[in-house]
This record gives sequence, structure tokens and C-alpha cells, in this order.
Amino acid sequence: MSKKNKGKKVADPNETSKLLAAKISQLEQDAAGEKDQEAEIEREVKKATRDLNQLLSNIESPMTRLETVHKKYTELLADMKKLDRDYSKSKKRADQLQKDQDKGKSELNKTVTMKDKLEKLCRELTKENKKVKDENKKLEETEKKARLIVNERLDSLLYDIQDVMAAKGNPRSEKADIDLDEALRAKIKTIGEKFEMRELHYKALLRSKDAEIQCLTAKYEEQRRTAENEAARCRALSSQVSTFSHTEAELRSQLNIYVEKFKQVEDTLNNSNELFLTFRKEMEEMSKKTKRLEKENHTLTRKHDQTNRNILEMAEERTRNHEDPDGDMNGDRNIPQQTEKPVFGPPPPPNLLEARANGNKAMINGCH
Repeated sequence: MSKKNKGKKVADPNETSKLLAAKISQLEQDAAGEKDQEAEIEREVKKATRDLNQLLSNIESPMTRLETVHKKYTELLADMKKLDRDYSKSKKRADQLQKDQDKGKSELNKTVTMKDKLEKLCRELTKENKKVKDENKKLEETEKKARLIVNERLDSLLYDIQDVMAAKGNPRSEKADIDLDEALRAKIKTIGEKFEMRELHYKALLRSKDAEIQCLTAKYEEQRRTAENEAARCRALSSQVSTFSHTEAELRSQLNIYVEKFKQVEDTLNNSNELFLTFRKEMEEMSKKTKRLEKENHTLTRKHDQTNRNILEMAEERTRNHEDPDGDMNGDRNIPQQTEKPVFGPPPPPNLLEARANGNKAMINGCH
């Protein structure tokens, strides 16, 4: 458990507080930006509605106004479709950049973790190298002390040998000298063998330590080069992440602009739809009124034609009566028959009927 806890990296409180402060500041800026955007959208919608109303107020003909509204509606619909396509493209690009940024951040985190591991390994190798150097130094000091001890013993042996050689002239002590010489030889031989064995042991130990130092040095150099490469890669990834962040911010601002324009177009289209429905309703009412006037005109025309026919028949009848004086009796007989026909009152003058018909036609043409 202790090793796992040591391997985990503890978050810096200062860095965490800085990140939280930056996030809070960004959220506040986004909220303020959204309020400004809503106010700007409202102003643009009011301006577009005012311009459209002003444009329509200068047009008197309902059909022309309807065509103008339809044309404006078509233009706004095309703009909305274009903005929708641009919005989709920008959103896809922003999502792709977000994925690339997340991937870069994950690679950066892996690189930072690897860098920490390599730095830890380099520190351990440095400690191990220092430890090996200290042990080597201790071995050298121990070997030096052993050499001094051996030299002191050899000096004492030489002094003993000199004393023995000096005392060799005494015949009684020859046997003792021989025994002493043999003992000294055996002792010197044993000391020499021990010294050689110790020296061989020290040499072997020094060779193994030298080999270990070389191995650790090579491993340290390799790890150092790897750490340098990872550090360079980490810097490159950091630069790439910074570039992605900057590009993402630009795309998000552009996306917000497209969203604002889309909302403006949508609001303008809603207003245009309302105006279009109003004009359509007015046109339907005008069409109904036109049909009613046409029907009345047709009725008046039929009545006018009927009256004209009755007047012509009466005029022809009177002409025949004036031309045939003998037919007075017949004319008198025909008078009751003529009075039996339906009479609609005194017929209006022809000029008045024609004026009414022309007025009705002009009214119908004006409605169209």
C-alpha cells in the first residue's frame, strides 16, 4: 500500500485553486456574453421587423406586398439554410478539434507520467552510483589499511630474522634457529598466501564494482536521453494543445456568431410568416369580396339586359301601333296583355345603367 501511495502524484492545492478560479471566470464571461448576445439578437430582430414594415408601408398594392414578403421570406430561408450548413460544419470541426485536444491532453498526461518515472529512476540511479562510489572508496581505504598491516608485519618479521641471524653464531641455538626458520617460513608463506588471496579478492571486487558502475552509467545515460526525448515531446504536445485550445476558442466564437445569425434569421422568418399569414387572410377576404361583387354585377347586368329587352319590345309595339292605324282596336286589345307582363317599376335611363355597370367593373378590376 505504501508503494502505491508513493507512486500516485498528489495534486497541488495552488494549481487546483488556480484552475477553479479560471473556470469560474470563464463561466462568468460566458454568462455575460450570452446576455450581450441575447440583447444584440433582440435589437437585430426589432431592426429587421422595422425595416420590413417600412418597406411594406411604401407599397400600396396587396399583390406587390405579398410578392415582396414572399421574396424576403425566400431570401431569409436561403440564408437560414446556409447558416445551418455552416453551423453544422463548424460544429463538426469543433468536435474534431475537441477530440484532438483530448487526445493531445491524454498523451501529454502519459508523457508527464513517463517523465516523472524517468526522473525518479534517474534519482535512484544517482543514489546507487553514489553508494557504489562510497563502497569503492571504503574498499580502497580497507585495502590501504591491510597493506599497512602487512607491511608492518613484514617489517617485524625482518627484524626477527635479523635478530635470528645475529644470534646464529651460538651453536646451542642452531636447532632452535632451524625450527624458528621453518616456523617463520611457514608463517611468511601463510601471510603471503593470505595477502595474495585478499588482493585477488579485492581486485575481483573492484572489477565487479567497476562493471556495475559502467552498467549503471550506461543505463543512466540511456534513461537521461529518453527523458530528454520525452521532455521535448512533452513540450511539442504542450504547444499543440495550446494551438488546439486557441483554435477551439476561435471556432467557438465563430459558432456563437453563426448561432446569433441563425436566431436572428429564425425570428425574422417568424415575423415574416406572421405578416405572410396576415396578407394571405386579407387576400382571401378580398377574393371573397371580389366574387360577391362579380355576382352582384352579373345580377345587375342580367336585370339591365332584361330591362333593355322589355323597353325594346315596348318601343317596337308602339312603332307597330303608329304604323298600323287600323290596328287600334288590336292595340287596345293588346294593352291588357302587355299589362299582364311583370313590371319592375319604371326603368332607369340607359346611361345610368351603363354608369353603374362601368363602376362595378372598375371596382372589380381594382380589387384584382
